[in-house]
Amino acid sequence: MREHDNQDLTLAAENDIAALYGLLKGFHEGSIWGKIPRSDADCIEYLSELVNDKGFVIINKDKNGDIVAALGVLFAAPWYNKSAKLALEIFWYKQPNIRLEAKEWILLAENICKIKGACAIEFSSVGLRRKALERLYHRAGYVEAERYYLRWL
Repeated sequence: MREHDNQDLTLAAENDIAALYGLLKGFHEGSIWGKIPRSDADCIEYLSELVNDKGFVIINKDKNGDIVAALGVLFAAPWYNKSAKLALEIFWYKQPNIRLEAKEWILLAENICKIKGACAIEFSSVGLRRKALERLYHRAGYVEAERYYLRWL
């Protein structure tokens, strides 16, 4: 059965990192990036930096307080203007039994980015859900900026 309670979307804090990492192990293992060995220590450090100053993570907890979905955004300056701030979605993952209202997540991410001074936000579409995500982003007013291609070396 798919669970769908009212979404209680909040920003992750330092005390959420261990549980967030537990959820994101599933993302890593099930994605194309699973070919790259994962370092637990590096992941915890990276998530801490993301939560504290280099971006943000939106989380959704179930009624038991467990994190069941997360969207991570990293801030970076483009190479051509160090004073500009771009927001890059680096993960968006949910447990398989969870249904989420994607539009609500996108709007919240956009609002946080505006508050934090970003001039644009970039979302990716990967894997089996690529076409559905592309439709979602187009309906939300996004335009295709680039496509990336990967070759393992």
